[in-house]
Amino acid sequence: MKDLINKYNIQARLIPSILIAIPLFLFQYVNLDSSQINFLKQLGEIEFLGNITISIALIYFFMQLNRYLGKHLFEKYYFKKQLYFPTTTWLMLYDTSLSENFKTKLRTKIQSDFNIVLLNIDEEQENDNLARKTIRDANGLIRRKVGNGKLTLQHNIEYGFFRNLIGGTIIALPITVIIFLINLDNNNFILGLTVLLGFIYSLLLIFSKQILWNKGCLYAEILFQEFMTQ
Repeated sequence: MKDLINKYNIQARLIPSILIAIPLFLFQYVNLDSSQINFLKQLGEIEFLGNITISIALIYFFMQLNRYLGKHLFEKYYFKKQLYFPTTTWLMLYDTSLSENFKTKLRTKIQSDFNIVLLNIDEEQENDNLARKTIRDANGLIRRKVGNGKLTLQHNIEYGFFRNLIGGTIIALPITVIIFLINLDNNNFILGLTVLLGFIYSLLLIFSKQILWNKGCLYAEILFQEFMTQ
């Protein structure tokens, strides 16, 4: 249990799960009577395996589900198993995101530290996929070497936060729409709140690629800088 309580899990996984669960809390408040709410409360307090309650188990489930959806749907679709993630694309010789001088030093350090020779410009043009896979493999070693560098960890948390939040919108948005439809005759506050939530979740979906790319770029920049100082 202690392994679950760390800065990354709290900020990048737990907080997105809470934000995604807002429609469920709203549904409970608006559409369930007191006896149903009390039943769910008592159910959530049932303990098993020591002091682990059903509520804790559900929170852990949603943390895992949000991560799975964010990583295996959005991230995999947009970045093709990290082959087109900023940390990979920036090290391709045709890309101009990094200065030529810095990129040369970075590629040289990769060869020196890990004995991995990245493909040259001609080889990249002949086999783009192999070039990207080689860089992706090198980036895995870079991340392991840098570890939880202070700035790298913070940007990794920020990227993870938005990835997991975006993944969870697949669950939250339909629930929000359902709550709106079944409460059309309810007070304007509930309708306004569901519209606001739906708008926010929709924006996250619409701009998901731009958000993940921008956060990925910030992470890549800090990761490479901290790697070069080691």
